[in-house]
Formats: sequence, C-alpha cells, structure tokens
Amino acid sequence: MIKSIRIIALFLIFKTALIAQPTIDWQRALGGTQFDKINATIRTSDGGYLLIGQTASANVQGRFDTMQAAIVRLNTEGVVLWQKNYGGAAFDAAYNAVQLSNGGFAIVGETSNAPNRSTKDGWIFTLDDKGNFVKENVYGGTGEDVFKNIIIKQGLLYVIGNTNSKDGNLTNLQPRGGKDVLILRYNSDELLPTGARLYGGSNDDEGVALNGGINAVNTIRGLATTKSSDGQVTVSKGGSDIWVFELNSLTGDFVWQKTLGGKSDEKAADFIANTEGYLIVGSTTSNDGDIKNFKGVSDIWAVQLDTKGDLLRQNCIGGLLKDEAAAIIADTVDKTYAIIGSTESKNGYVLSPHGLADWSVSKIDASLKVLWHKCLGGSQADNGCDIALAKDGGLLAVGSSFSNDGNVQNGDVKGNGWVVKLNRKNISFSDDRQLIIRFRDGFTRDSALFYQKFYKAKQVNNKEDDITCAGLMQLWQVDTFPVILPNGDTLKDIIEVADYVMGKPKESSGEPNYAFSNGLDIDSIYATPQFPTLEIYKNDSSNVLKPCERIGKDSALILAIIDSGIDTVPTGHLLHAKYLWKNLKEGVQGSLTDADANGYKGDKIGWDFVENDAFPYDQRGHGSHVTGIIGKMLERHRGDSVKLMILKIFDAEGNSSLYNLARALTYAICNNAQVVNMSLSYTADAKLIPTSVIKFLIEYGATRQKMLAVAAAGNYGTDIDLAGATERFCPAYFDSKNLLVVASVNPDTIGNALKNLSSFSNYGRVSVDVAAPGVNVFSTLQNNKWGFLTGTSMSTPFVSASAALLGIKRCSNPFDFNTVKTAVENTVVVSAGLSTIRKTGFVNFCAARQNFLNTLPVSCLVSVVEAPSILKNIVAAPNPFTDELMVQFTSSESAESRLIITDIMGKRLTVQNAQILRGDNIFALNTSVLSKGIYFISIKIGDKMATLKMVKM
Repeated sequence: MIKSIRIIALFLIFKTALIAQPTIDWQRALGGTQFDKINATIRTSDGGYLLIGQTASANVQGRFDTMQAAIVRLNTEGVVLWQKNYGGAAFDAAYNAVQLSNGGFAIVGETSNAPNRSTKDGWIFTLDDKGNFVKENVYGGTGEDVFKNIIIKQGLLYVIGNTNSKDGNLTNLQPRGGKDVLILRYNSDELLPTGARLYGGSNDDEGVALNGGINAVNTIRGLATTKSSDGQVTVSKGGSDIWVFELNSLTGDFVWQKTLGGKSDEKAADFIANTEGYLIVGSTTSNDGDIKNFKGVSDIWAVQLDTKGDLLRQNCIGGLLKDEAAAIIADTVDKTYAIIGSTESKNGYVLSPHGLADWSVSKIDASLKVLWHKCLGGSQADNGCDIALAKDGGLLAVGSSFSNDGNVQNGDVKGNGWVVKLNRKNISFSDDRQLIIRFRDGFTRDSALFYQKFYKAKQVNNKEDDITCAGLMQLWQVDTFPVILPNGDTLKDIIEVADYVMGKPKESSGEPNYAFSNGLDIDSIYATPQFPTLEIYKNDSSNVLKPCERIGKDSALILAIIDSGIDTVPTGHLLHAKYLWKNLKEGVQGSLTDADANGYKGDKIGWDFVENDAFPYDQRGHGSHVTGIIGKMLERHRGDSVKLMILKIFDAEGNSSLYNLARALTYAICNNAQVVNMSLSYTADAKLIPTSVIKFLIEYGATRQKMLAVAAAGNYGTDIDLAGATERFCPAYFDSKNLLVVASVNPDTIGNALKNLSSFSNYGRVSVDVAAPGVNVFSTLQNNKWGFLTGTSMSTPFVSASAALLGIKRCSNPFDFNTVKTAVENTVVVSAGLSTIRKTGFVNFCAARQNFLNTLPVSCLVSVVEAPSILKNIVAAPNPFTDELMVQFTSSESAESRLIITDIMGKRLTVQNAQILRGDNIFALNTSVLSKGIYFISIKIGDKMATLKMVKM
C-alpha cells in the first residue's frame, strides 16, 4: 500500500506495484458560471506559477474576467497575484507559454478576432511580468491555424501548431494536404517570424510539442500526430501514429524522423529530453506493432527513445476503459517522471476513482514502471491538462472540472479551471533523508539525543520518543543527504553496510522510511447485508467457515489487526464492536491520561498511527472488510474469547509509512497480542528495500510472547522465491519461524470445492505457506456498509482468525506459534492446483482445531471458565481408559445434568441425562463401544459445561 516502503495493503486483485500517492496541499477552482479551462502551466522565476487557459464566463469577482483567453499568475501558495483576459468578442484561447529573460511571458494559442480572416489564426503575444499586454502577431490564412506549443532556444522563440490554410501567410510554404504541422521561428523582441516550415503528408498531421534537447546546439525536436502515409511521413503503422522528428534549427531540414504505433490509433501528447534520448507520452488504442501490454479501450502510452529516435522500451498505463495522457515532466528530485491526463477507468492502475472521468496523475521511473497513480476530481467529468514541478518538490496539476464535490471545492457544474498542488510528502519512491532509527538495547534518551545532534538530524515522529518493550525507536530527518561525517564517511555509506549500522559499531541501526499504499476497488456497496456474509463459500469442503462444535470458553486471546481501522464504534457494525479488545488499564477512550504508562493516552481499543490518537476509525474500507471477515469467523465458531486490537496505519487515500507499520507492530507486541493480521505487502526494487526493522519486530514478538504473524502473499501472480523477486515482497519473503504467509484460492464455481490458486495470487514453495478463500468475499465496509472484495488481503484474515481460535489458552497451555502454525499447516486440504505453495493446500479449520486439541495434556480440563459454578474437583479416571470410565466431582447443590461424549471431530456419540446430588458424585460410563482414540467427556448443567480430554487405549 506504499510510502517510505512501497507497501500495498492487498485486498483486491492488484494491478501494479504502487507506492504512496501524494496528498493535496491546496486546490483552487477558477472561473465563473460558464465553461473555463486551464490548458497549461509553467513555474515562474519566483517559484510561483503562470496558468494559461480560456474562459467563457462573465466577470466574477476574484475569478476570470471576460470571454477570452485567460492568464492567471499565482504565488507559491496558490494566491492570485493577477489575472487578465486577452482577445476580442469572438473566440480566443491560450495553450502554452514561456517566461522571457526580462521576466515577461510569451503566450501562444488561437484567435478568431483577427481582421480579414474567416476562421482561426495562430496567435502569439507577449506580456510583462504584471500581465500587461506588450505586442502580438497573428499568423495564418483563410483556413484554420492554431499554435499549440512554444520553446526558447538560443534566444529565439520556436512555435509548433497546425494549419490547413493555403493562402495568407502560408502562400509560399507548399502545403502537403489536410492539416500540416506548422513550425515557426520568432525574434522575441520584435515578435516577427524569421522562418516557417510545413511538415506532413496528404492526410491530417497535427503538431503537438517542441523540445530543445540536452546539449543539442543546432537542433530541435518536434512531436506530432499523423494520419499520413506519404509525403514526409515515410512509415505508417496504421490508423493515426505518433510522429517524432529532429530538425536542424537553422534550416528546418529533417535530421531524422520516426513513426510509432500499431494498427489502430495513437495520439501524441508531450515529450521531454533525458540522458537516453526522448521520453514520449500519448495514448493508444492498439495492441500490436510497437505497443505491448495494452490494458483497455485506450491506454496512456509511455515510450523511451534513444537520441536517434529508436524505441528502447514502452509501457501501457491505465485500466479497462479510456485513459489518455496530456503532459509529462521530469521530477529532478528523485529522477522520475510525472504524467497527467484523464481516465474513465476504475480498475487496472486506476485506484479510487471519483466519477465519470478523473484527472489521472502517475509517477513512473526510468524503466517506465508505475510507482504510484492518483485520481483527482469529483462525480462529474474532469480533465487533467498539464503538470509542473513545484519549488518545494511537489507537483502542480491543472486542467478543467465539471464537478463540485470529491476533491473539487467551490467548483461549478458548467466547468471551471482547476489547479491542484500535490505535496512532496510521500511523493517519491523514497526519501533518503528520513531514517528510522532503532537503537540497540541499553540506549537512553540522552544517548539518542547525542547521536541525533551528531548527525545534525531532526526528529519528525509524532511522539518525543518510543521507549517500549522493543527498545528506543525514532524517526530522523536530515536536511541534506548524504551527510558528511567528521571522519570523511557519509551517512549513506554507513547505513548501506549489511547491518545498517550507524554511529559507533553495534550501537544503532537505521534505514530509510519508505512509503507504501493500498488500493481500493469496490464494485458494489450495499447498505444492508443482502447476501449472508461470507456465505459465498458455504458449501466448500475446506470447512473454513463450517461451524465446529465448540468446547468451552477459555482465557482471552488478543488478535491485532494492522490496517486502515474499523467502522466507527458504537454507530458502526455490531460485528466490529462485539469482539473489540478493551485495554482495561485505561479509562475513557481518548482521555488525556496514560493510565498504563505505555506512551498512548486513552488507548482503549488500539491506536490510530495516522492521526496519532485513540480513535482508529476507518476512512478507507479495507480495514473494515478485513475486520468483518475475522468477526464472522469468530461468530461462526463461537470465538468470544478472541479480542481484536485495532491498529490503524492507512489514511483515507491508502497512504502509510514503514515507520507507522513498525510502530503498530511494536504496539501489538508490547500490549501482548498473540496473533497479528497484516493484509499488506510492499514491492519495489530489491536494492531499495530495507527490511531489518520489520523482520526484527516480527521475530521479537516470537521471542517475547510466542506471537504468530499472518501476512498476505501479495497480488502480482509472482513466484516470490525467485532471485530478484524475493525482497520485493515483504513481509511475505521473510524466513521468520513465526510467520504464516497466505495465498488466495478460488472455487471452480461459486459454492463448489476450492481447488485452484487465484490467478492474481503470489506463490512460492518456500515463502508461501497455505491458501484460503480470497475471491469475491462479502464483508463489512466503513459507514455501516457491505461489499465484495478480492485479494490475498481477504485470504489472510481467514487464517489469522483460525490461528486465534486454535490458540485460545486451554488448560495450562500458553499460546505458542509453533503448535498453532503446525496445526494449520498439517491439516490443509491438498489440491493439485496449489502445488506452487509450501503445503500445497488450503486451510481446513475444523481439522486444524482437532489437530491442535490433540497437543493438549491428556487429562486436561478443557474448559474451566464456563464450568458450572456448583461443580468442584472434576476428574476422570483411569486415563487412559479401556471399557469403563469413572467421572468424579463435588457439587454444592442438587441439579439436573447431562453427560456428553464427543469424538475428536466434535461429533456427539452419547448423551446421558443424570441427576447430580449435593456432595461427592461418581458416574460410571460404559465405553466398550468406543474404538481407540481421543474423546471429550462433558458435564452440562443449563448452558454451562465442563469438558475433559480423555484417551481410550
């Protein structure tokens, strides 16, 4: 989920390895009561922004003015410095801009207000730094002419657009046919064209963008969409193609040109230069030719070319519906790229969509792999147009919106320009400046403070420090990285050694605070449980959900759920409230006192590590769904003794951090959880994944209290045992003895036996232990709703609930992950379809339960808490027995009772009514008909029952 480790809470069929999405710093809806749109943005020399667009709105105070091209200048915080419109009474629009050396701006677009013209003309004009109009130039003929993009190179302005005019300014330019790509060169002072060329073939060719390249003196690169297959377009891939070319900037002649695409249609959007050559984004509807891994109706298409235009690699980004790119920028902070566009998809890479169409914002690395994706918008159609890198390292996204809900504040359903500032927090794959520091045993606050000052670090965690049963843990941030130490070493050198040692050897360890995220893709939400919860597997042969006969109520066991929280208590799901853990050492939930001195004030049911308070309530849905699955398992198997500790680490958008995961694990351990459910995993490049903190804590739980950690295998259909994949999936790949990793299994058809591994589920004969139901599981969501989810996140709670039910303390046996894990693993229903996981089968709770009971002492009184209060000194002899068995006890009064004999599978063999007398009682039972084996002998009075485990020889 993701970041910062790229962790993903895995509850659904995951589409891509995502890391943390950025959150919104601020947003503005700009415009009036008619259509308004921001087409582009640039960062200004003072760190603010220039917005370039168009408006059809009448004058509104604080918004655009009239029905013309619209330019708005913002400061770094989004405050409007000035806003002005340009043009006449007809149609005008501005599409792009550059800042000039004098602080002013050159703007390009189109106008229908030029005299003696019949349609649209290309339009370029300049402004001073206050927005005052300086001069303009209109270019075109009697056809349609438009300027789309502008760059500065060697003091000259280069403009690209398209035209179908054959007269006026284009009389001597030899039109090719249809629309032609038009490129002009301007003197920035006089704003007069000093050169013009047309490019294309006999069909439509439309110029999109220009780029000056890196260290390229006399060349420029052009990007266009072409439908031609002749003229200057030497190769056609079919339909419309992306056309990229390099020109001599002095003569306008071709240096090289390439077409990219497949048999259907491709559309160019934007490109940038990098050290390898050129990175292009556009959209594609093809699934052949240059395109691979096509996802849906149309995909965002990213293509890396070398300096000669040859294709190095490509990637399709999107869901099953329409996804289109609009612009790309290089993120120089972490050497990645940000793409903006629009999406109508609700699956694939597209997570948490808002409405009819959303802005689509993606971050990709140099390999073109998606690092994160974010939808922005509301319930109506919203269109992302451009993106810029902010001064603080965040992103500024612009476009249009027809929404007035969701992310959009103060919008208008007739359309506004919309600008959104995304923060730098968790925006990159990793922030090397943030380090989780886990000091070794014996460290004090003073020692930690000494090293913090030594490394010139700032402590950024919410608590002053975390002195817990797991030691002293802090989150540090350094201003610059790498930090140069007095001996000449760098902090980066030190933390990259095998043990991440910091300071003096063996004193402390540190690793980056990676981010992670979880997605959410709920097809249907129900106000009431229209389908019996989890009944979708009611006929399965695994007995995962089949209620087993319960044997007594025993000492409570704590199951910690590390996720996005639960529905609000008490107004939410009763299924959540029924089994909640209660910290009896604390008073009122959320109080300002810390009665148990564990460092968390008022932590009655757990903790919210997102808001750092005692109210771990779900804003996401994932945690509620996981909790509902566990709750239903407990309800089915009468697991009243299992109590659920709620630890929230994911926020409303599915973001979290490695540090919060570490803190949640620490809390669970220090507050004596015996089982921990982690329906999450992270994926990333192995070299960037630190794992020592999480692995240490999982194994520390085993040492301290025999804790069992149950984790999702992941939803990438990957063998995580393979070299290169191993460290990409954490904690699933850990070799910790107290870790149980769960894959997803699906039925052949609904209600039939479970057999095959789900296609999305990770697997591994070493790393993945067992499987459980994970397809279309119906459970609770936040806001007292219900819905279906799919993924190994759904499989994991089946197993953690089973482990908790098995491990309830019976007799004098404390919880031990060894016996519980063995019971689960050794009783799986083996299936040929599960040959790629370690135990080659899926969980069978009833069989595991009996297997576990076999490990109890032979003469064990299984239930003491629920034994009738009038009975004392209950024993049975002999044990082992043969044909006759004597049950002895003392009663404080007379009563009617029943003697019950149950076999190892919980089946009742005999039921005998008996009158209990006050004083000593002895009942002789004839057991000659029983074969050799294990039996449970119970005495039941009313609804109370005492049960003993016996063996017949």
